[in-house]
Parts: sequence; structure tokens; C-alpha cells
Amino acid sequence: MAFKFKRALTAGGDNAIHILGIGNLGKYVAHALMKQHPRSLAPITLLFHRKRLLADWNNGGRVIQCITHGKVDRRGGFKVEVLPDSDVDGTLDTTPIKNLIVATRSYATTSALDLIKHRLDKESDVIFLQNGMGIVEEVSEQVFPDPRTRPRYWAGVYSTGSIHSTAPFHVVHTGRGSLLIGLVGDSNGPLAPDAVPSNHMLQQLLHDDILGTELVSPEKIKRAQLRKLVVSSIIDPLTVLFNCTNGEVFNSKPRMALLRLLVRETGRIARGLLDDLSDEDWQVFSGNPLRDLVVSVSAKTSQSTNCA
Repeated sequence: MAFKFKRALTAGGDNAIHILGIGNLGKYVAHALMKQHPRSLAPITLLFHRKRLLADWNNGGRVIQCITHGKVDRRGGFKVEVLPDSDVDGTLDTTPIKNLIVATRSYATTSALDLIKHRLDKESDVIFLQNGMGIVEEVSEQVFPDPRTRPRYWAGVYSTGSIHSTAPFHVVHTGRGSLLIGLVGDSNGPLAPDAVPSNHMLQQLLHDDILGTELVSPEKIKRAQLRKLVVSSIIDPLTVLFNCTNGEVFNSKPRMALLRLLVRETGRIARGLLDDLSDEDWQVFSGNPLRDLVVSVSAKTSQSTNCA
């Protein structure tokens, strides 16, 4: 398909925040940002990679609904944009994206970023809010192979809280979660001392009491990613195998025995992935502490069927 190109000034300029991936976490973060900063002059744009999502958005009243501890809150005011593979008029937008939150499924990251890579450059900041590891390396290899024009990468890990969807733009949140954000080592150059204070997206996230965001070191974010990966790699397959929710997955002695075996295996793998293994790492990724972490997450996300 031959695309026409258009370029327009976006309201809010470099402060505009784009969110790619409107799953559980993507919807929740978008809602939290709009709730915490309803009068922000910088728009929040939801990027739809399927045309059907636009119909769902319109049918749902163009709002994101979040239920927290039984209390319903609806937020509108978002911009939306249908990405080019679903664009009915064949027009490809080239407006730069300076602040991007990626919340797609890990396996869909590179194909989704391919649709907007022409709008990202070395002045862009990209936060990956996903389970799994190795995604950034894959993105660098397949989407941004030139380090000179590569965006700055950040990783985000949301923990503790449970989020699940009840409709295309409805989410239910339970528990008190926290969002850790850290610079990824494979980013475009070192972080300048004034980069965080001047970056609108990071400031919005760090001043969001709903998300409980904390900025951490690259080493700490890597360990947080690894912890979540280990927990997900144990719980998620078992919910499918046993056809149950997270809260039911360890409700018998045989299943707890299976958990002990899985903890032993995954803990050994996790420790092998860390270059500089500290005493704390040994504690976190070994035996009872790791088992207790998995059980705790399954309880806190009891109504879900995965740890996404």
C-alpha cells in the first residue's frame, strides 16, 4: 500500500506522551496518568494497532474505566491514533514521538514498534512496561540497529497490584502496586544529570501517587525484571495447565511440591543470569524466599490468570 505522509505540530509538543499497547497495564497506566494530571497541557495519545480498537473505543464512550476496591472511575480526554497498517485513508503520520510507553505483549514489541520507528530518534525516550527480558536487545537489533539514532531505553516493572480487564477499555485493579523505572544499559548513551528533571514523561510518572513510581538504578531494574520473570514463568504456565486462577494454583500439597521443584530450577537459572551475584541475590533467588515470593504474588493477584 502506498502511503501519503503528513506532519503536524502536536499540542504539547515534546511533552506529549504516547502509549503503545492497550492491554491491562497499558490501560491502567493511561488511566492513572490522566487521573493524577487531568489538567496537564500535554496530551496522552493511545496508539491503536488494530482498527477494531477504534470501534471499541467509540462504543465504550471514549473513556477508560478503572475499578479500584469497588470504586468506579472513568477518565476521558485521551487522543487516539490508528497506526498505519489499519489506516483507512492510507496516510502515514510522521509527527515525532518524544515520549513513548510500550505496554504490548513481549512477542509483539518489534512488529508494533516497526509501525512508528520513523517517528522515534535519539531525542526520544521509550519506557518498556513488559514482562520478560531480552526485549530491548531484540528491538536494537531489528528496529533501531544504528546506535547513533537509537532512542533512550527505560524499563518499567509493575509489581504487587493485580490488574485484569472486564471489557476492551475497562480494568479492575486490586492491591497496592508500585512501578519501578530504570535506565536500560543498552540505551543511547549515558543519562545526563538533568535528563530526568527535564523529561516530562518521567516527571509525570514519578509524581503519580496512584502508580507509586520510583526511579532506580540499571542494576536494580534488571533484578526487578528478573524477579518478575521468574514469578511469571512459574505461575502463568500452571494456571493454563490446571485451568485455574492465580489464587488457586498452589492450593494443594502436590502443587506445593511442584512449586518447590520449579523454584529450585528457576532460581538456579536466574542466579546464572546475574554477572555480579551478591548475598542478597542468593537470598532472593534461592529456596524459601523465592518460594514465598511466588506464593505471595499468586495470592495478591488471585483473581487473575497471569502475572502481566
